[in-house]
Amino acid sequence: MLNRYSLWKNAFIALIVSMGFYYAAPNLYAPDPALQIGGSSGSQGIDEGLLARASEALTVAEIEHFGQEVQASGKTGLVRLQNRDQQLKAQAVLQRALGDGFIVALNLAPTTPDWLMTGGAQPMKLGLDLSGGVHFKLEVDVDAATQRKLEQYENGIKRRLRDERIRGRVALDGTRIGMTFRAVDDREAARAECVICTPNCCLIAWTTTRLSYLLK
Repeated sequence: MLNRYSLWKNAFIALIVSMGFYYAAPNLYAPDPALQIGGSSGSQGIDEGLLARASEALTVAEIEHFGQEVQASGKTGLVRLQNRDQQLKAQAVLQRALGDGFIVALNLAPTTPDWLMTGGAQPMKLGLDLSGGVHFKLEVDVDAATQRKLEQYENGIKRRLRDERIRGRVALDGTRIGMTFRAVDDREAARAECVICTPNCCLIAWTTTRLSYLLK
C-alpha cells in the first residue's frame, strides 16, 4: 500500500513514538530494595563514616548490600540491598546498630541509567497498592498505658463512691487499686459498684475493711 502522507508527517510521528519509548524506558529498570537513613532531627547530617558503620553492621548480620551513598541534601543516606525479603531484617539491624538518634526507613532506589536521567526521563511513581504496600511498625509503652488506665479507674471509682455516698479511701498501690473503708457495709456497697464501673478489673484480695483490684 502506498504511503499517502508527506515525509514531514511521517517524520513527526516517528519522533513522537521515539520520545514515548525514551520516556517510558525507565520503567523497564526495576528499583533496588534499599534503606534510607536520616537523623532524628532536621539539623543532623549523614556522612561516609556513618554509612561505613551501617555497612559493617549489615556485613556482620550476613545481609548482602551494596552502593552506600550520601544523598545530595546531605541529610539522608541510602544503602541498597540485594534481596527485598531482607529489608525488614536489615532495618532492625541498622536501628539497633545506629541507635535512637537515627531513623531507618524502607525505600526503593531507582536504577535508571544516567543517559535516561540526563534527558529528564523518570520511572513512574507507583502508589502503595502497586508497589507492594507499606510496613508500619507500632510500639506501645505498656507500663505507661497500664498506669494511665489505673489512674482512669481510680478517678472513676472515687467519683462513683462519692455519688453513691459511700465513705472510703481510694488510692493506687503499685499496679493495684486499693480501697479502705470504716465499715463492712461500705466495703460491700463499694464492691457492688466496682462490678459496674470497673469491668476490666478483678478483685484479688479483701479484708474486713479493705478491697484490692488488679487490671485483667
